Amino acid sequence: MNSLRCSLSRVASVCAIASLGGILLSPQVLSKELPLVDAVEAKDFQLAKALIPETADLNAAQTDGMTALHWAAYHDDWATAKQLLDRGANPTV
Repeated sequence: MNSLRCSLSRVASVCAIASLGGILLSPQVLSKELPLVDAVEAKDFQLAKALIPETADLNAAQTDGMTALHWAAYHDDWATAKQLLDRGANPTV
């Protein structure tokens, strides 16, 4: 079993799932404030897919204004972009 450090309660279930499924969560990807945005920026689309249902604010933005939807479009990841839009991400933010 992978040893994972997850201090965020809202992503604890993702960490548990990840340890069972063998997903490697790096500390660089999982930030305290915006784990979904950071995962999409880092092109960790498997983690992003797991985080989308757990994320309350799909329109949260990094300090430069980039959201998970922006990063999905930037990386041409249309599956993640569609999942974000289907869950309520605002394309006009």
